[in-house]
Amino acid sequence: MTLLHKLLLYALLAWFIGMVVMAAWSAPRGRPNTKCSPAKRGVSTDAPSVGGIGETGVRPGAPGSGAGGLELPASTSPQNGQQSGHAQSLIYPRKLYDAMRQVESGGNDRAVGDCGKSYGPYQITRNYWTDACAKAGIAADWKSGRWDRNCSEWVMFWYARRYEPDALRQGACEILARLHNGGPRWRAVKNEWYWKRVKEAMR
Repeated sequence: MTLLHKLLLYALLAWFIGMVVMAAWSAPRGRPNTKCSPAKRGVSTDAPSVGGIGETGVRPGAPGSGAGGLELPASTSPQNGQQSGHAQSLIYPRKLYDAMRQVESGGNDRAVGDCGKSYGPYQITRNYWTDACAKAGIAADWKSGRWDRNCSEWVMFWYARRYEPDALRQGACEILARLHNGGPRWRAVKNEWYWKRVKEAMR
């Protein structure tokens, strides 16, 4: 075996070991994260529920709270400098969550996509996660929370509340879906195809 062949063999072996280590590092470990509940960060969750919502729209439920959704005041954190005197409905439609989860990951909570940049049931990137949590004033753990369905739904809600609060109030599914896929500048992104797939999944 020539020196060149040996070098190629060593390089291939090093690459293989690196891939194994990366796969082990990115795999979810331990119990699902449950630190995304606003109740665990000093945020009030005792606002009255908005009646008549049914399956058309809910706030993501706090971890361990079952299938229901929580209705919170529009201002849920003192960091935003706006305290509301009444409960204002900000809704992320339940059927939209479900459809987007199918489009993003096929319902696989451990999915990894975009060459290792997007994770979990809703394929959320680290930048998306950090952006949403920073604005909400909540330190939700990325490494474990990205695999948790309910935690990811809270992050999506905070992200939409930051960039498209009117869409939350109106339950505007197209805007919310395209924001999730295209980011704050979704209007400049030609992602109508994404909304079409989500809309089909909602039927």
